[in-house]
Amino acid sequence: MKIGRTIKIAGLVLGASVALLSFDARAEGGSQESIYKSYVSGLQLMGQQSLVVLLQAMEMIGTFMDAETTLETQRDLQVLNAEAHKDYHPSEQMCRIGTFVRSVAKTEEKANFDQRALNTQLMDAYTNKAGAVTAEGGVSDMPSRLAQFRTTYCDPADNDNGLSYMCDRDQKRGGEAGAEKNMRINKDIDYARTVSAPLTLDINFADEDLSDTEEDVIALARNLYWPESFNKETPEDVWRAEHKYLARRTVMAMNNVAHNSYTNIVGMKASAARDEKGAAEKSGWNYMKGFMRDFGLSDEEIHAYLGDYPSYHAQMEVMTKKLYQSPDFYTNLYDKPVNVARIGASMEAIKLMQGRDHLKSALRREMLTSLLVEEALAKYVAKLGIDMDTAAGQ
Repeated sequence: MKIGRTIKIAGLVLGASVALLSFDARAEGGSQESIYKSYVSGLQLMGQQSLVVLLQAMEMIGTFMDAETTLETQRDLQVLNAEAHKDYHPSEQMCRIGTFVRSVAKTEEKANFDQRALNTQLMDAYTNKAGAVTAEGGVSDMPSRLAQFRTTYCDPADNDNGLSYMCDRDQKRGGEAGAEKNMRINKDIDYARTVSAPLTLDINFADEDLSDTEEDVIALARNLYWPESFNKETPEDVWRAEHKYLARRTVMAMNNVAHNSYTNIVGMKASAARDEKGAAEKSGWNYMKGFMRDFGLSDEEIHAYLGDYPSYHAQMEVMTKKLYQSPDFYTNLYDKPVNVARIGASMEAIKLMQGRDHLKSALRREMLTSLLVEEALAKYVAKLGIDMDTAAGQ
């Protein structure tokens, strides 16, 4: 409005000057020269001066307008810069979650490998595979298991101190009775100590070395699922009793389904891959150990709790449980709304990972339930005397 008013005044002054320049004194009854000297020349000079002043004012107004536009532009850029910093600057909490998941996928792949490797070893024992300890049936299997029990797992105090003779490792040379390592006593039958309690098991079936934990896990599985192997059958025996051998295969298949849950648990608790030092320092589980210091644990306690190379189970324990037990997690939520939304999305992603594990567990439970139902119905099928081959042909 001020600019428009100034332009209007400038127009009026300019119009008056033009009118004076075209003024005809003789038409008004006076002397043209006298009128010009008395009025016109002064008014002309005044009009010129006013026009110059107004033009200078317009230049100043234009400068103010340019300054206003520049300042508004700078303000908008600063607002956008602040919004970008707020929206695209991740919080420490977000970076922590992103760092933790670095090694989860790789550790999960190793867990699947160890699960399949243990499954293969148990299947070799079921099928009396050549080269396995059960290759000759009970003739080769039972002495080997008894020798392992006497030297590795036997406790003389068991059976009301009745195992002192069986636990004697070397009677002739006066060896001490019982297991060589007290920590391994009865670990071939103690599921809680052997598998359930530790978050990480020292298991790596990819190498050629047999650790104590690997031996304990296999011995426990043999006692749980295949305590006595089938006797060795000659080709002629199998040929004369084909149906008998197929019945054996049925029992083997049932045991495979039964031990599937066990092998999956062992695989999930198998230690992470032994990377070179540089890769280990950058792995997610290494940062998890640093995070556990917030709970006041020493490095020795952290290593004892998570293991030297934390398993998939141990890493999921930190991400789905320990992470939310830290007070810093909740104080870090006092952050930018975008970062809070990002943390929420990360929590949903971790929830999906955990949900997938629950789904796999539910599928295994469903398979076990169907196997129990089939086993319960088998006796009724036998009572009916149905020829299964004939039924299948119909």
